[in-house]
Amino acid sequence: MSTELLTALAEAGLASVASLMLVLVLRQPVRKRFGAEAAYALWLLLPFALLATLLPAGTATPGFVALKENIGGGLPVHYLRSNLPAQPSPWIGSLAWLAGALVTGAWLALRQRRFMAGLGPLRRRPDGLAQSLATRGLPAVIGLQPRIVLPGDFDQRYSSLERELVLAHERVHLRRGDVAATLLFGLVRTLLWFNPLVHLAAGRFRQDQELSCDAAVLRQHPRHRRSYGDAMLKTQLADQPLPVGCHWSGSHPLKERLTMLKHPPVSTRRRLAGISIAAGLSLAVSGLAWAVQPAKAGRDDGMATSGIQGEAPVYPKAAADAGKGGLVMLRVLVGTDGKAQKIEFDANKSTVPVDSDLMKSAMEAAATWTFNPGMKDGKRAPAWVMVPVRYEPPTVVPVEDDA
Repeated sequence: MSTELLTALAEAGLASVASLMLVLVLRQPVRKRFGAEAAYALWLLLPFALLATLLPAGTATPGFVALKENIGGGLPVHYLRSNLPAQPSPWIGSLAWLAGALVTGAWLALRQRRFMAGLGPLRRRPDGLAQSLATRGLPAVIGLQPRIVLPGDFDQRYSSLERELVLAHERVHLRRGDVAATLLFGLVRTLLWFNPLVHLAAGRFRQDQELSCDAAVLRQHPRHRRSYGDAMLKTQLADQPLPVGCHWSGSHPLKERLTMLKHPPVSTRRRLAGISIAAGLSLAVSGLAWAVQPAKAGRDDGMATSGIQGEAPVYPKAAADAGKGGLVMLRVLVGTDGKAQKIEFDANKSTVPVDSDLMKSAMEAAATWTFNPGMKDGKRAPAWVMVPVRYEPPTVVPVEDDA
């Protein structure tokens, strides 16, 4: 289980790097050409690519599986046994990942708690919205059941038109489910904490989220760009970050948001084309992420997979001294417990004689090995696997006599 976990994390890490690099490269050109909402849609690449890595990979072509683990590896077997470094247990890697995930999750939860604590008690307004005694970092949409929280001086700070624009902004967040998107990104940061690109991209994601929300509001209120900008300038930045939620004005670069107000809005046709391109690119990237996964031989074809655990065969001293070597090809019937149920010597594919010391040594070792069992219809099943064991005698270097 620990090996499977580490493999899944490695695949997810690679998929996240590829998708995020693509998003970070394309976000600004797409925003310039198709608008901020199309640039925000590009972030679909990340969850689509990650979901693709969770789908079952393709199945290898049925037939005998020639294992990549060539016991002996082209070197004298007794050299391998004494000189190869011990492989770390996969449980060590799994525990290290779990520790990092717990630390990252606790760090994000602490930041969320600090922000919520800074709000103080909330009161319900006559219009049904919540209002805090605090003023910094608000308005915002917060909570697992998202709601709009207004600052204590909301009615005094903003004009009537500005209040309308601010609430329109927050309602766009609610309608699109942006709080759930921030929660999902936080989960990705927790699970893939070892990928620095995920943490770097978090700020860019929140920036594109706010810019796209601004664009949606301005599309509804095209004549009130000046008032919208004034409302931005009146908002006080938050003292604490909000990992799960949407600030009206948090750590997002205010200059870029104000600059966007000067640009004419993109046409509906171009905006929809950009969003469609982003969605199509997400599907293409997820398909590629699934396609590049290595086929799992024997997953559903009744064949054994290629993992072997155990000691390399002992190189018979008499054979080594005589310079005898060669290839021993074994056919092993692997049971559902991963143990060898039957071992056969394939004389046609071997280069050593039947009943030789090399053959006997390889078969004795194979009887102690543990294999990854075969799978058929989702269940473990006995399966045959071919194991090549190569013996190469050590090279003897003559020593010159000084005399």
